[in-house]
Parts: sequence; C-alpha cells; structure tokens
Amino acid sequence: QAFASGKLKVLGEVTAQYAGLSISDPKYDPYLALAEEFDVPVAIHLGTMPAGTTFDPCCRTARAAFGHPETVEGALNKHPKLRVNLMHSGWPYIEEAEAMMMLYDNVNIDTGALSWLLPRPAFHDYLRRLVDAGFGKRVMFGSDHMYWPDGIGLAVEHVEAATFLTEEQKRDIFYNNAVAFY
Repeated sequence: QAFASGKLKVLGEVTAQYAGLSISDPKYDPYLALAEEFDVPVAIHLGTMPAGTTFDPCCRTARAAFGHPETVEGALNKHPKLRVNLMHSGWPYIEEAEAMMMLYDNVNIDTGALSWLLPRPAFHDYLRRLVDAGFGKRVMFGSDHMYWPDGIGLAVEHVEAATFLTEEQKRDIFYNNAVAFY
C-alpha cells in the first residue's frame, strides 16, 4: 500500500550485508518485485563496514563478501526494470562497481560515507576513476550522516575540492543525477 500510494518513494538503505545475505537472496524477492512493479528505486548498502562490525551482537552474521557489488546481479536479472543505487559506491570494490554499471543502465552509485571517511586523495582517486570510466552521470552525492552530522559538510567539501571535476559535473553529482535517478 505504501508503494501504491506513493508514501514510500525509495526502498533503502537495504542492509542485507549486515544480515549475512545478498540482495539476490530469495528472501528479498517479494520486496524487489514490488519495487520493480511500482518503479521504486532500491538503495543497497555495499562495500565495507566499520571495523568490528562482525563482533557486534547486532551483526554477528555480517560478512564483507556480501558487500561486493556483484552480489546484486542475481536480483538485477530477476527484476530487469529494478532501479538500484549501490550505496557508498561499493568501496573498495571499484572493478565490481564499474562492471555492474557497465552491464546495467539501471544501476547508479552514491558517494556515501567514503566521501568523508577516506582521506581526500583516496576519495578523489575513486571518484576520478568512476568519472573517467564514463559514469559521471550516474554518480550521486551521499553523506551517510545518520550518526555523524559533521560528515555532511566534509562530504560536500571533498566533492567541491575535486579539481578534476567541472562545475557541471559537480552539479550533476550534487543534484542532477539524483533527480534523474529518483
């Protein structure tokens, strides 16, 4: 009902990785089918997790292996009209993120926490690689600020400081790409 009424406009942050699962696990099929049917984008946490996550009682089943962007491929093939955001750009799995973006036009990424957790040069290297690979129109701004409000300003600063980006590319990352995707 929330999808049908438009009350729910995005499904995310889906944290299957923290549950020790892939979004391609059959457990998620009913949700993905609804998201596909109602054209609701799905934002999936991918990439690494904070140190010690697998020792936290909340997340004993969490595994790094489920952070690989390739783990979404089964879901993408089962639900070909599904729009997916690979959160945190799937860092550090750049090759896998690029492969999913190359194969699936319905996949975008966001900068997420890596835009301020990584040292600026490392973030810039990652972002430059995505833009140089031709995915500049599918990179969206993200901050993952839920517990770290200072992260928003740092995330903005790190994108603004990317001298290899044009002003138009920065506007795309901060706004235009999300408008087109969402």
